[in-house]
Amino acid sequence: MKFIPCSLVTLLFWANAIGLSWGQKTLNPPPLDEGPVREWLQQLETAQDTARIHLLLNLAWEYREVSPLIAQQFTEEAQGLSQALENDPNWARSWNQLGALHFIFAQQLSPEAVAPVPCQYFQVLAWRLASQKALQKSLASFQRSAAIAYASHQREAQSIALNNLGRVYWALGDTIRAWRYLEQALVIGLPMKNRTSLALILRNMGDIYAHQRGYFKALKHYLRASQILEARREGTLLADLSLRLAQVYAQLGNEVQAEKLTLQSWELAQRFKNAAVLAQAPRLLAQFYQQRAQLAEASRWLNLALALKDSIEAQQSALRWKKEDALFIRLKREERLELLKNVKIIREDELLIRRILQYGIWVAFISLAVFALLLYRSKRRSQKANHLLTYQKQEIAAQRDAIVHKNQELVQKHKEISEKNERMGELLEDVKRNNVRMTESIRYAERIQRALLPVEIHLRENFSDHFVIYKPRDVVSGDFYWFSRVGEMRFLAVVDCTGHGVPGALMSMIGNTLLNEIVNHEGVYETDAILSKLHEGIRTALKQQDSRNSDGMDLALCRIIPQENNEFQIQISGAKSTVYFFHQGHLETFRGDRKSIGGWQKESHREFSRQEFALRRHDKLYFGTDGYPDAANDKRRKLGYRAFERIICETIQQPMIEQGAALLEALYVHQGQTEQRDDITLLGIQL
Repeated sequence: MKFIPCSLVTLLFWANAIGLSWGQKTLNPPPLDEGPVREWLQQLETAQDTARIHLLLNLAWEYREVSPLIAQQFTEEAQGLSQALENDPNWARSWNQLGALHFIFAQQLSPEAVAPVPCQYFQVLAWRLASQKALQKSLASFQRSAAIAYASHQREAQSIALNNLGRVYWALGDTIRAWRYLEQALVIGLPMKNRTSLALILRNMGDIYAHQRGYFKALKHYLRASQILEARREGTLLADLSLRLAQVYAQLGNEVQAEKLTLQSWELAQRFKNAAVLAQAPRLLAQFYQQRAQLAEASRWLNLALALKDSIEAQQSALRWKKEDALFIRLKREERLELLKNVKIIREDELLIRRILQYGIWVAFISLAVFALLLYRSKRRSQKANHLLTYQKQEIAAQRDAIVHKNQELVQKHKEISEKNERMGELLEDVKRNNVRMTESIRYAERIQRALLPVEIHLRENFSDHFVIYKPRDVVSGDFYWFSRVGEMRFLAVVDCTGHGVPGALMSMIGNTLLNEIVNHEGVYETDAILSKLHEGIRTALKQQDSRNSDGMDLALCRIIPQENNEFQIQISGAKSTVYFFHQGHLETFRGDRKSIGGWQKESHREFSRQEFALRRHDKLYFGTDGYPDAANDKRRKLGYRAFERIICETIQQPMIEQGAALLEALYVHQGQTEQRDDITLLGIQL
């Protein structure tokens, strides 16, 4: 099977990042041939309030490539006007557009432009610093836009700002924060009327999955976005998305579907004049035909790509000249008006100078008389003051000697303080270095911990549908979920270990290792026996018989064996954990034993119970830790198990991924701005 190199996928994902990745349809004015830019500049001279703000923002977006500085001036003027108007929705939009301009500037930077020096190393270093600075400015603008949107309860603006924050964090390399903001944007955007923004959020999430080579997840998100864009007949965006879908299908080995979607993208780009897609689609088709050894067809598409490149560059150059010409005419008109104003001001100044000269003569005469009188009185007073000054000089000399002595003492104290400050600075640098090393170690531990979790494709191969919600409170988690298959037997567990962060993560590593040892190596297959062996293993590993260590874990363990007639034999055991299963139209509950794995015990051997029953195909099972129902809001009220059961029942007919999205949305709405207090893990499967 032949695959297109990953670099082409990356190139496609960043293509159109300047014009299409922001999720704000209102900030994308039509091209100059279709939109009256010259008329907008003329209308700007008389427009007021909201109409002027709209014109400024539209003109800024048109001039973002011709002159970013002029575009920034238009946007900042719109910000000032919008802030002066009470409850103007364009204030959040102006900050969002300013962030987009900074992001565009970061994408357009090149090493040669920022550091024109012979040394290539310094060129690359200067480019990286300038790009990071522009991205940080973009990040600050999007954060301001989100704050304004939340304060004014603009749900659509909130979703757009969160989507853009996720895009910037991805560009900065912080995938975790990027994904968190995109999830929040998706939850807020689901009930919104602006389905185009929702499609852009799904597309950005698909980009992250594709960049991480999660092509099946990327395909799912792209297809959902494509359905929305087809329903809304968004031809320009659909052309770009079809090209991304083609790249993903090519990575999955489906070259027929990849070629079909690339041709569809080419047709849409021609119809809706999408220059970026027109420049890329022929090259991709040429590569498809080259891989099939159809050299004539590959050469035809490659020649077409080269011809289109020259044509697009010529059109863009002409468009840039038209915009510059329109701006030049407006500036000349403003310069003429300014000249007339200056002539009027000069004439008024001449009249004012004449009046000042007339009154000045009288004022000068009166001032001389007053000055002579004051001079006489001042001489009399100076004679009296001289005697007083002689006495004061003597006192000042004595005070000066005292001040010199005090200054010497202060210099000595200042020297001591400087030495202490230097020592404190050294200690602070040590603390910073230790903090950086600790953070890097924890990040690496997170990658190791996530690598031990079940692979997504294993869950997809063994169950018809599923969802996973895995949200550590800190970087690493005390929760983990575990899956193993032995013959036809499938074992599934969700575990909540004592503690959070690094201590909890260490306990999760011990639990994961023991479960693999008991099931996969010792051949223990009964769920109650597995829990008993796990309990003994924890106590032995932590030497709890002889020490005061009382750490342990709560978990639910399930064994699933397929039977005839689409039935499944289920065996469940639990330690302070609850399992929900939906069967024959009812949501039923299995509550585990009221004792944990590990820790102190008074009995010599700890036994656990088990329950066996049969389920049918398409029945559903739900596992979770107590982090979800115990999630609190700003009034310290927990979300609760009833809310969890209600959401499951309301969304039971929906796909599992939609159920997971509903559970996440309920969690975010309940928590608000409250920080997460515990690790959260939810796992749902459909047989």
